[in-house]
Amino acid sequence: MHRFPRFQPIDLSAYAPETAASRTFYGLPRHVAFCRRCVISNQRPNSAVEFKHTRDTAKATINFDEEGVCDACG
Repeated sequence: MHRFPRFQPIDLSAYAPETAASRTFYGLPRHVAFCRRCVISNQRPNSAVEFKHTRDTAKATINFDEEGVCDACG
């Protein structure tokens, strides 16, 4: 029988609803939007040369027109 080590409690305070300053990763936009036709998210990055991408560069993501339709549908 294996004995598992005691795990430290997980700090969930970063995920509380009242936390105003949420962090974004991988250069993706903070505001999430969805296409009105195909419901693709603006969090889906376009093609990028990954070896040129750094932590501080913003990824090119799918754009939406003024009606909320993505480049692929429009």
